[in-house]
Amino acid sequence: MVDQTLFSKPDQKELLLALVEKNKHEKRTRREELATFQAAGILDEYGEFTEPYSHLAMIFKFKM
Repeated sequence: MVDQTLFSKPDQKELLLALVEKNKHEKRTRREELATFQAAGILDEYGEFTEPYSHLAMIFKFKM
């Protein structure tokens, strides 16, 4: 489980990139990767960024 408080710090982008990179090397399915971000509260059930992270949509786009 990802600690949601990590992503409220100023370096959110770097932490999110680190999570993306970690998921790339774990040979996980797209569904598993999306579930990780949803469990962390970063993405909603439709793959859209939740309110605290909506500004990250300018950098990343996840497709369901």
